[in-house]
Amino acid sequence: MRARATLAAALVAAALTAGCSESGSAVPTPDSSAVPSSERGTQLPSHGAPKVNDPVDVTKFLADPCAMLTPQQASDLAGLSSPEADTADKIGPRCEWDQPGGGLFTISFITVGGGGLSGTYQSHAELPMPYFEPVDVNGYPGVFADQVDRRSYGACGLSVGVRDDVLLKVFSGFERDSPHYGDPCPVVKKAAEMAITTMEGGA
Repeated sequence: MRARATLAAALVAAALTAGCSESGSAVPTPDSSAVPSSERGTQLPSHGAPKVNDPVDVTKFLADPCAMLTPQQASDLAGLSSPEADTADKIGPRCEWDQPGGGLFTISFITVGGGGLSGTYQSHAELPMPYFEPVDVNGYPGVFADQVDRRSYGACGLSVGVRDDVLLKVFSGFERDSPHYGDPCPVVKKAAEMAITTMEGGA
């Protein structure tokens, strides 16, 4: 429970300082999507972010974010268990899973500010991140990005635009004894693909 609380606090702090944070944490910031939409303009997408051509209806999953992965999917993905939802977080709803050995795995929605993936692109334009790698996730625009590159230490952040104004974020914090410690991003991408497939089906 202490690890969950620590990660939650870090995510909140990152959101409040998005766009001006200094490197020094493996926890990915929610980028400048935390900035009020009035400050970034109302036309989305912006800052070079791709448009989301087939927006996902995320309504059900905002209320139940852990439903994005079934228990079997979570277990098969990386031995994930004990999902715990937080729908009251000021950044947006999220679900955290425990990993074998004590690490955490998180899937969250970034809804504050309404900037979507454009917020990630804006953050990178204003303060270039050490890695920023666009990727297609089941036909949705995404980008592997974080303000600290700790991919070789079990941490990978993936942001996916599921709507122009809503961001899906997947983060891994694999421990050293995990088989995914040295290459976490493929598991993160697979989790995002599973989550999007579930949301598209509405189940």
